[in-house]
Amino acid sequence: MSEATSEKPDPKKPEKKKPRKPRRGLRIAGRVILGLIFTGMAVWILIDLDRRASEMAHEALHWSTGFSPPAVAQAPGIAIGKEFTEDFGSPSETFTVQVTSTTNVNPPEVRTFRNRNDCGDTVWPYGSGGGSMGLADAAVWIEGVDKGSSNYVTFLSVSNSGCSLWPHVSVAGVGTTMTVENYLYSPEALRVTLLDGEGETLIEQISLEGMDTYTYAARTADVTLDQPGLVKIQSVLRPWETSFVLVCEHAYCGVTDWEGKVQMMNLPHGKYTLHAWHHIAGHHSQEITVDPAIAGSTQTVTYP
Repeated sequence: MSEATSEKPDPKKPEKKKPRKPRRGLRIAGRVILGLIFTGMAVWILIDLDRRASEMAHEALHWSTGFSPPAVAQAPGIAIGKEFTEDFGSPSETFTVQVTSTTNVNPPEVRTFRNRNDCGDTVWPYGSGGGSMGLADAAVWIEGVDKGSSNYVTFLSVSNSGCSLWPHVSVAGVGTTMTVENYLYSPEALRVTLLDGEGETLIEQISLEGMDTYTYAARTADVTLDQPGLVKIQSVLRPWETSFVLVCEHAYCGVTDWEGKVQMMNLPHGKYTLHAWHHIAGHHSQEITVDPAIAGSTQTVTYP
């Protein structure tokens, strides 16, 4: 055998280690990225499951209590004459509308399924309505008026105090600045839409942070109501939070009180269409003649 092949490695002499390639850092970074991806997916799945559970609970709520958001088809748009002009020579009379119902239309109490720390276990989603005294919280307006007094209500505040939007039904003039207030500690998402009779037209989507813990100041956002009609404000996550605003160009519109009455001043004599809308009872219209000589200063609207 040759001298080269006969040499054996010395067991006492340590072998030289081969230098490692710089892959350890890349592996660690890859594991971190994968961990973040899986964590994000898990959070997204939990959020989606919570949303689906809320939707299922809300659907079950409809079947168990009969509660559901107001039917959009029952809220027609307001027909107001485009040639409307102010006329202070209108008769100085009080026109009264009495809205009644032959059945009790009080809304049911709703069990909450979100934000129970803020909302409690149950809430009343809407204002009162029905009873022998009259139908409260009904929006009333006159169609066909082309002259008279303008609606001067130009500022309105809607808040979600108590996990219900208040006031439930209100009136404002065209061009009113509506301030939406969030008095919950959790964030709030609200949709402001115009009900046009067969659907909804989005006016604005509002996202508000939760109420400040230290100053207890509500988070607010302003929305301009620049066209007449029935406007709906509804929470995205808590659909029982719903409020309505009747936006009118003239002053001959209003919301009934706890007796089911609303008064209008200086409505010119003539023939018109009287509309009433209630979130449960629905929409009702009838032809009227306003003339004191034929007892036309008081009109009664009765829901079947």
